[in-house]
Amino acid sequence: MRKAAMQSSSIKSILKLSAEPDSALSDWEDFSAAYNKAKGESVSAALLNSYPGLLKIFGNSRFLSRFLIQHPERLSPLPPLPTAAIDELRLYKYQALLHLTMADLNGESQESIFTKISQLALTILQQVDSLSFNETVKKWGSPVQKNGDRCAHHILALGKLGGHELNYSSDIDLIPFYETDDGQAGSITLHEFFVKHLQNLTKKLVERDENGFLYRTDWDLRPEGRAGTLTNSLLAMEEYYENFGRNWERQALAKANLGSGDTQLGQTFLKNITPFIFKRHIDLSTLTDMKDMKRRIHEEHVRSLKDAFHVKLGVGGIREIEFIAQSQLMLFGGKNPEIRFKSTLPLLRALAAHNVMSKGDTLKLEEAYLFLRKLEHRLQLVEEEQTHLLKMDDKTMLQTARRMGFEGSDDEAYSTFNKELKRHTHLTNTLFEELFGTVNEAPQTLYQTESTPGKKAAYALSLHAYLREAPDYEFLLDSIRYFKKNEVKKIEGQENTSSRRDILGSLSVLAEAISEEAMKIALYMMEARFGKPCFKNDKGELFPAEITALAMGKFGGREINYSSDLDMIFIYSENGTTTGENSIANSEFFARVIQKFITTLSVQTRAGTGYEIDTELRPSGHAGTLVTSLASFMEYQRQASQIWEKQALLRARPLFGSGRLANLLTGNLRAILYSQAYDPSIKEEMDRLRMRVEKEIARESDTIINFKSGLGGIMDIEFIVQYLQLTQGALYNSLQTTNTFEVLDEIKLLGLLSDYKVRHLTQAYTFYRTLESKISFVLKRSEHQLKKNGELLNALAPQIGLVNGIDLWAKILEHREQVRKIYKKVLV
Repeated sequence: MRKAAMQSSSIKSILKLSAEPDSALSDWEDFSAAYNKAKGESVSAALLNSYPGLLKIFGNSRFLSRFLIQHPERLSPLPPLPTAAIDELRLYKYQALLHLTMADLNGESQESIFTKISQLALTILQQVDSLSFNETVKKWGSPVQKNGDRCAHHILALGKLGGHELNYSSDIDLIPFYETDDGQAGSITLHEFFVKHLQNLTKKLVERDENGFLYRTDWDLRPEGRAGTLTNSLLAMEEYYENFGRNWERQALAKANLGSGDTQLGQTFLKNITPFIFKRHIDLSTLTDMKDMKRRIHEEHVRSLKDAFHVKLGVGGIREIEFIAQSQLMLFGGKNPEIRFKSTLPLLRALAAHNVMSKGDTLKLEEAYLFLRKLEHRLQLVEEEQTHLLKMDDKTMLQTARRMGFEGSDDEAYSTFNKELKRHTHLTNTLFEELFGTVNEAPQTLYQTESTPGKKAAYALSLHAYLREAPDYEFLLDSIRYFKKNEVKKIEGQENTSSRRDILGSLSVLAEAISEEAMKIALYMMEARFGKPCFKNDKGELFPAEITALAMGKFGGREINYSSDLDMIFIYSENGTTTGENSIANSEFFARVIQKFITTLSVQTRAGTGYEIDTELRPSGHAGTLVTSLASFMEYQRQASQIWEKQALLRARPLFGSGRLANLLTGNLRAILYSQAYDPSIKEEMDRLRMRVEKEIARESDTIINFKSGLGGIMDIEFIVQYLQLTQGALYNSLQTTNTFEVLDEIKLLGLLSDYKVRHLTQAYTFYRTLESKISFVLKRSEHQLKKNGELLNALAPQIGLVNGIDLWAKILEHREQVRKIYKKVLV
């Protein structure tokens, strides 16, 4: 008797902490009576121990309390999925939700909960799809292609179902399609058959009975939305997206996942649609469209609200987190397949792991996302309504605080919940505004004319004129691209009058001038938000920290071509913090600066693309941080033992920043590279690396050559030059330059190779780099692989001063043979 009293007291103390204590006690008593009647026994302590979240259902979820009272027998382990009647599927769904909710209220992670909710929906969708398909076949006949095979179909899962992150009361977003229009189903077309099947499927999913319904179903994301036909063939789908697909559809399809139907057909579509979803070039229109979409949603759904917060669409709400993550996915997913996650949390983690966003930002967003998704679940647990609205009156706030699990007195629970809500929404909106709010910023105070001598100063002056009148960030980006186009056209006009060395030099100086302006823009925007980055010396005095980029590869050598990427490594001077009210660590500040810098140069606008930035040469490559401190960078380089890492540094050249940082970098790098001569035996390792590249990347044959990485190509010449720099550079300062033409000149003057060999190497290098330029004119992109008797050779030949493709092929072979002979004498 005493044990029963203690149990009753314990139950009441738990129910008292629910959102609605009076209802909780009343519903618990009704359930206990119903359970006793159905089972012939009272609710025992053992039963409560078996279902530790059971008591928390009462007073927190009205619809599940009613379900338990009506179906007390469903408080049992989940049975196998029924295979026939829809009414049994409905009971199965609510029994599964009951188990999930008990786990949720008992502390299981939100990520696990919405993954399981999604899996439940997919399982039921597949079951109803199969049931409806069989009924449609029975009524109209089997859908058969002309070749006699059954016509397959698939229903894609999109939105939160595609991302496996459903709510308790989400719609399920679906896009259906079938294999082909070439066939028949009895007396009707295949299209008519699948429309009838889907209408039947929808009816089964949305119809209600006294136990509830399965799922609200949304087909509006299909091609042309409600104005379009309910389903299309695979070919019609692909043609639509190829010819008419819009940015919002790219964003929607980024979450597309297998749903129900033929798996192979679904996988074929997802594979074929990937190039539409993930563009190789960063496209500013994606960012602008997403910003406009969020603004319209905010204006339509949120500003009209008074004394309420919209958890999904409100300021700092779930949608802002999703927009941040998806914008980075759409911008950078084309060149970085490793970040292509459909679920928000794995996507945020991938963005941090691959240095698209800072780890600090993604952790804040992840924490906010989990908090807000939990809040969304608690609101929908009440009556299984598709609501996201949190009323801000005291009663609702306290009830929600209790549903969220906040304990203590009423005042303590209310206060803690309110503070957490404000903290997460403020952090989210701050990051959102930083990303989307700066799209229209106008850094008008940037443009002060510099007095830098030479060609770069001339470019800078002209660029200032382009940028000074830009009213906002988007126009500024367009202006950079128009300026680049105009200047490149001028350089193209010198093709027949200037040397290849001068052409490449002009293109490189132009890129350097534009990069400097992009860095100023990025710094201006970040300093306006966070203040200036500073550090303290040993005496506690405050000094400015700065950043530079090491130009690497052909950019470092001032030898880029018309279609070249810009290879860069980003380095900041000292650790510390910024001076603004929103102070952050220098490491985070400069990471944001570089992200903005890359966006400023790389996004595609109506005016085209500025430059693609390649950061793969940074310490630890793709796995390394996007920007590193000078101390960390030099420590890495001092410990680096691979010869290829030393070869890469031979081209390194600081681009901007004060002379202090540039001199520190240059001095340290020269000490690493040239403090003592490398032993000639390094040729063995260099040759091994060279042959590996030739085998794995060039992949040449009798009819295919690669004049960059193949036999006797550009890389042969570069390896010869770099070997002599590493082994002789400590003795001859004149070899300590980043430009290949200049090193070849010095090799000749110093007599390190015969005049004959240097002449052949210089001629071949000039020829290859000219060929590279002409290919850019024809293909509008970079290409180094050529096919014998291909049309490209015939198109290129006149531009090289040759009659036809046969002559050009012969000329390439002649240079290859001469270069490889010299390579073998030097490096083998």
